[in-house]
Amino acid sequence: MKTPLFVTSLEPAGGKTLVTLGLVSELSQTFEKVGFIKPVGVARVRAGRDGIDLDAMLVEKLHAVHENIKDMCPVTLGSANWPEVSEAESARMLAKIQESFQRISEGRDVVVVEGSGGATTGACLGLSNARVANSLGCKALLVVEYGVMNHNPFDAVVLHRDHFRANEVESIGVIVNKVPADRLDSYRPYAASQFEKIGAELLGVIPDEPSLRTFRFLQVSEFLDGEMIASPENATRVVHSVRVGAMTPHRAIPYFTSGTLIITPGDREDIIVTVCAAASNTGRGPSGLVLTAGERPHDAIMELLERSGIPTFLANEDSYTVAGKIHDMPLRIQPTDEEKIAKVHSMVIDHVNVERILEKI
Repeated sequence: MKTPLFVTSLEPAGGKTLVTLGLVSELSQTFEKVGFIKPVGVARVRAGRDGIDLDAMLVEKLHAVHENIKDMCPVTLGSANWPEVSEAESARMLAKIQESFQRISEGRDVVVVEGSGGATTGACLGLSNARVANSLGCKALLVVEYGVMNHNPFDAVVLHRDHFRANEVESIGVIVNKVPADRLDSYRPYAASQFEKIGAELLGVIPDEPSLRTFRFLQVSEFLDGEMIASPENATRVVHSVRVGAMTPHRAIPYFTSGTLIITPGDREDIIVTVCAAASNTGRGPSGLVLTAGERPHDAIMELLERSGIPTFLANEDSYTVAGKIHDMPLRIQPTDEEKIAKVHSMVIDHVNVERILEKI
């Protein structure tokens, strides 16, 4: 088996899942037996008493890389603050990761390991990515987002690479994600030169893809405190943009279109009625409606919402908080997002030097 490849990004939502998914897809075309493991994940889906990380579930459903999904993400934590653990508990969790990895890797040609963030992420648990990568005998692939240019990603790469190195983990190179399409050709040689100066190899430059920033209305329920109160059967509608309905109805009408998510207080019945009317008149209307401040509409308004077919979520937080949470929401690819999955695979084929990665592991 080739040396396991540990994929990690330097910041949250930096692109490690995109690169991981694309690599697993492409490697599955080359190798008969590809393994995957995400040692430490976030329990967003329940499976009995245990939680399942969505990235592990996505890879399992798409590629069936292993029959036991619990081995694919052996340690899962809540999405809130991570717990304080003793050294003994930390050692127990690391042993659990190693046992799952042993089962995952048995008989595999190559194993892709998805990290939880940068080199130091998980250090408070005694499970930093660098320590986990070392315990599994991995080499690291660093993914950095172009958008952090203002914070000098080249220096950031040095810090993360050196932390892996201090834990005796070799970093094989860097992939830059979300580069504006019109700057792709000019940025590639510039980045290659800059990384060469710090002793890092550029292994890919992935363009920004607006279609990957869409999400399904159902995904907001994972990040908001509240409940679905109308038309849950339509909650798979795709959202392209988000608008806060704080203006007068006649000014808001142009925004009540297909692909738009509307956020408005639950007591703004004028906005809600106008949204329902837009849906009835056009046969489409917004992709979804989030009502805030825990204000459930009057029964008569609820009937309008049900007839409109607009999926509606009642959130307990205020509109500002809800808008912020949705803005910061990780845009996770779902197993049903066939177009996104195909796009991710093609982006890795076209813009990542997979052959060179295989040479270095």
